[in-house]
Amino acid sequence: MSRVLPIQPPLDFKPQNWTKFQQDDLRRMWQDIAAFINQGGAGATGGGMLSVLDFPGADAGQKIANVINALPTTGGIVDARALAGSQNISQNVFQNLSGKPITILFGAAQFHVTVPQVISLANNIGLQGTGCSGDTGTTDLTQTTFLWDGANGGTVFTYDRARDCAAERFNIVPGTGTIGIGIRLDHISAGSVITTHNTFRKIAIGISTTAVQIGNSSVANNDLHVFEDVFIGGAGTQGYFINNGQSKNISITGGSIGFRTHGVMLNNGSFTAENINLSNNTNDFSVANVADTVLIRSCHSESANKFLNNTSGATLASQMIILLANRGATNNVGADNVYLFYQGPGPLVLIGNQFYTGGNQPSVKVLIASSITGQVRVASWGNLYWDTGLFTNNSFVNRTDLFSVADMAVDGSSQVIQMPPIYGFSYNGTLTLANGANDNIAIPAADILKITGPTAAFSISGFLNQIPGRRVQVFNSTSQQMTIKNQTGSSTYNQIQTLTGADVVLRAGTSYASFYYDPAGKWILTSSN
Repeated sequence: MSRVLPIQPPLDFKPQNWTKFQQDDLRRMWQDIAAFINQGGAGATGGGMLSVLDFPGADAGQKIANVINALPTTGGIVDARALAGSQNISQNVFQNLSGKPITILFGAAQFHVTVPQVISLANNIGLQGTGCSGDTGTTDLTQTTFLWDGANGGTVFTYDRARDCAAERFNIVPGTGTIGIGIRLDHISAGSVITTHNTFRKIAIGISTTAVQIGNSSVANNDLHVFEDVFIGGAGTQGYFINNGQSKNISITGGSIGFRTHGVMLNNGSFTAENINLSNNTNDFSVANVADTVLIRSCHSESANKFLNNTSGATLASQMIILLANRGATNNVGADNVYLFYQGPGPLVLIGNQFYTGGNQPSVKVLIASSITGQVRVASWGNLYWDTGLFTNNSFVNRTDLFSVADMAVDGSSQVIQMPPIYGFSYNGTLTLANGANDNIAIPAADILKITGPTAAFSISGFLNQIPGRRVQVFNSTSQQMTIKNQTGSSTYNQIQTLTGADVVLRAGTSYASFYYDPAGKWILTSSN
């Protein structure tokens, strides 16, 4: 039956210690709520709250649909909280929305859904259940649970050209059928109306191929969606699948994602992920093409093969990904031993992350710039890594403009030590020299250069490509003696000043030397051995 609320609050409802102004405000709010609710009823002509108990129907779905039909164009509230136990939804309850803004209140019940629930051309649609965040079980009768009993691989909820909708506190789990997509946001039909700014809170999605998919048919704006404390558990391919370049500014905050091939899979678009618990995913975050900046912040990961996986060699002018203050355990890295994989043009920015399990792991690496022509840019500040050589044991890193300052790492003795700073340019470049004198040597945009080529003694007298403040380290990997010439051989501004007043002859065999380019116009030999 319909609810009736007195237009005046009871006398004892007004707190005695409130001021008159506060009591007047409270009375006006009560009157507004009462006026809204009392417009309801089976024959109502205005908005309000209508109970499913006042409407016929063969099952819960038909009752809810009949209430929606009865509401005026101004919309209202569908009170379905009286539906308890096991209930059936055998039709799309939203098929006759006609643009009405409505809210459906669900109680503690198991709703067996056999057809997709599609919200089309609508705004301000609210779904309110009684679920608890993080529970994908089907036996707790104190929660709102939607069980998919439709065809295998079906989609449970679709938001098609829907705006400013909100859904919270319910579970989506497989019943007799498997779930293809739990929640899909898209533009199934063409038109000027877009899908934007929908919010989902405290929802749990169980075993499914894709828990949430944003974009498929969509090529227009499908953006600004917010997911708060959404729990995604059970085996599947994607937790979140963001599929189109206009699927931008997707916000994922809190909640958890577990046992997925890709926790968040960005095929195209952008997202922000914050404070998410990730567990037992193959890849926590997989990205292909980044339309705008991607920010991954304060997430906690355990037992992932990779925390970051770059699934395609994008050729975009910019592909910025920021990893900020995350905690990732390197306890389950895959067979390729790669924990962070990035091959976009950059920059990849890492700030204040903690990536290690507790001990030194020299075989685990960062893989960057494996299939990109030209340089990729990586900036690393104040991180704690699993090994001091994670940047150098990468065969592709010679094409990387790498900046590393104040980074720490666990060494072979399981001690946390300061990593040597790297001030830009590529890392681990190759320098092919000849026997005898090598003057005005052209060096690549590299910070460390490995010398190869000589089969007899050789000398170096200076380098091209000088930039004030640039630092270069050269490693003589041959068995031949290397001599560093003092202010001779090369052109004046390419010359080396050894600071000894003479040439520096290093031992026969492998050797090492470091240089700094002084703004006054000389390479300064800073160390050698």
